[in-house]
Formats: sequence, structure tokens, C-alpha cells
Amino acid sequence: MSLAVADTCFLINWLSFRRWEDIFRLFHRILLPSIMVPELRSQRVRGRVEELVYRGRLAILPRADYVDREALRIFNLVNSTP
Repeated sequence: MSLAVADTCFLINWLSFRRWEDIFRLFHRILLPSIMVPELRSQRVRGRVEELVYRGRLAILPRADYVDREALRIFNLVNSTP
């Protein structure tokens, strides 16, 4: 089973293509971090996301505290290095 992680920009652009379902020839399921869901403002995109979740083709990943902490640690490390 192949998985892909999508960000909001990719998801919005991907769903605007006529052959958007072709991606499922490569990936069984698309994963979308829940932190990105509020960025989906278009009713058309939200409706398509709901449909894909219902069909089991898209899963919304909950936030994980340890991932947030690690991301902040990396961000601080990068910003502290000249």
C-alpha cells in the first residue's frame, strides 16, 4: 500500500485538474495533516476532501505533540545558525 503526504497547496491544485483521480494509480491513500484543514476554504475542495475521506482515499492525520516539539527544535536550530 503506497501512501503520500499532501500539503494544502498541492491538494488544492491537484483537485483542480480534470484527471485528479489518476494519482490513485500511484498511491493508495493520501495523508493530510489536520493542521492544514482550516486552509481549505473552497467549498468545492472541502466537498471533494470529504468525499475522499468517506471513500477511504484520504486520511486526515491528527497533530502529535512530539512532532510539534521536534519541528520547533529544528526551526530554532536552523535560525540560530548563521
